[in-house]
Amino acid sequence: GGKNWGGGRQRYAWPHHNTNLRCSSSSRGRSSMPHRRHFEREWCVFRGGISMQHSNHQNRRLLAGAASSVASSEQPTSDIFTLKDFYSDEEIVKKSRFITHVAPIQNQEEFDDFLEEIRDDTASHNCWAWKVGNEYRFSDDGEPSGTAGKPIFQAIEYSGLDNVAVVVTRFFGGIKLGAGGLVRAYGGSASSCLRKAPRVKMVAMSLVEVSCSASFIGIM
Repeated sequence: GGKNWGGGRQRYAWPHHNTNLRCSSSSRGRSSMPHRRHFEREWCVFRGGISMQHSNHQNRRLLAGAASSVASSEQPTSDIFTLKDFYSDEEIVKKSRFITHVAPIQNQEEFDDFLEEIRDDTASHNCWAWKVGNEYRFSDDGEPSGTAGKPIFQAIEYSGLDNVAVVVTRFFGGIKLGAGGLVRAYGGSASSCLRKAPRVKMVAMSLVEVSCSASFIGIM
């Protein structure tokens, strides 16, 4: 089943990458669960993760420092925002109704679900654009080439938002707008809706997996 885009709040997370954090030990003839003091210390940093073996009371400090180092290296250089939730707006331009729907998405599959639920087949046109990182698409849906989808996409870029989908549905009012009028109507409707919609800061997240001996449970 699709998502209820017009109903409850949608929650999203944007994982940045996976980081593996493992602690292991070598007993060297001792019991399989030796005291932390007997651990042989070893430090190895490799692409995509950290592997550690430690020996004494520096365990806590070293582990915290490693996690801090990974986190700090992944901080974005500037804040990135997306939409907080689904939002819609409507404008009338020379008797034509332009209904704009916007929503946060994470990939093209989510956009396809969004478009399927929002599309109104009784309307004259359902023009759209979406952007996720460096990926984007847009469609004029029957309007003259370059007069609908591209202005909507430019509105997304101008807003500074990412992970965003915009669908502008037009009900023709009997007065032709011309190419310039269509560009202003579609681009203006998308810009107005994106400007009014609540936004939220996107936070880069890391998935950390930890495995260690039982004696490390208190430290973790």
